[in-house]
Amino acid sequence: MTLDGRPLERLRFLTIGSFDPARPADGHEETLRIVERAEQLGFDSA
Repeated sequence: MTLDGRPLERLRFLTIGSFDPARPADGHEETLRIVERAEQLGFDSA
């Protein structure tokens, strides 16, 4: 519920990617897996 009592219309989340400078692709792939899982759980955006 929102502060004024209305139900939520969208659910979003924020995640900070963690990247090893020597292997940044691994960090990007992990972040994409988190976003995919969030979509499966019903989040609207990340």
